[in-house]
Amino acid sequence: MHHTDSLATALSMITGPIFLQLDAAVFRVCHSIKTKPMQQNAIGAGLFTWRPKNTHIFTLIKTTTDTVIYCHDNDTAYFANPCAKLGGGFPTGGAVLAHWCIDENKQDGTKTPHLLAFDIIDQGATDPTSRGERLRLLSSTLPHPLCVLQWAGDLHALQQFIPTLPHEVECTVLLTSDPLVMHTQQQKNNAVQAQALSTILSELDQLEN
Repeated sequence: MHHTDSLATALSMITGPIFLQLDAAVFRVCHSIKTKPMQQNAIGAGLFTWRPKNTHIFTLIKTTTDTVIYCHDNDTAYFANPCAKLGGGFPTGGAVLAHWCIDENKQDGTKTPHLLAFDIIDQGATDPTSRGERLRLLSSTLPHPLCVLQWAGDLHALQQFIPTLPHEVECTVLLTSDPLVMHTQQQKNNAVQAQALSTILSELDQLEN
């Protein structure tokens, strides 16, 4: 699916009218995520998660009366559709960062859209570990079943977990002290690597014969 068509599909499901009201608390968190290449010495430390392939990143923001969704792709804020509203127990002024993805059931081919909540913007939580604990504490206020928690943890464990996911993965990411800054590491294509190795071994075998 083309990136523009994919974004249109996501927006049609989770957003209503464009949010035009000038609200300082809302626009305080309306900033896109910055990504930086992961440094070699950072690999193996910290909390890692993944970025789905062809994803769109949204910020779900709780206001006193509603939920506003900020789209990172087009720098636009919208009122949330009912399926994407944060619950009443979520703190006003807080926000959740989420990846859009389409999960595919390999048994019957059905496809289900999800928002994967991977981080939180909240004054009460700063470092990635504290933010993760805060997000898990507030998980009951997320708009289920559309929105689910996205796992974050040890890089090695994550790499073992990725092949079981019902969607493709673009890269692994390291959460930093700033929820709007991520360090990315491209995901290796094991199938391509295996094919390349098989070709090399085949060529060596032919040379030996």
